[in-house]
Amino acid sequence: MVALNELLRGLREAYDRVEAARAQADGNEQGEARTLHAERNFLMCAESMARRIPQSDFPLDKFLNDLPG
Repeated sequence: MVALNELLRGLREAYDRVEAARAQADGNEQGEARTLHAERNFLMCAESMARRIPQSDFPLDKFLNDLPG
């Protein structure tokens, strides 16, 4: 369970970076690029997590669908 908590914390931190990048983007190209980069990192973190946890133990699709935004 510790590994799951660590993965969830990492995923939450990655999502927080996406939110921070969105808040700072302000419609400029550099801000948009930071947002896309943060979103890509979030998705890579989620994909990595999905490979480590059997879907029967943790329904990743439900977790991702429940995220705000």
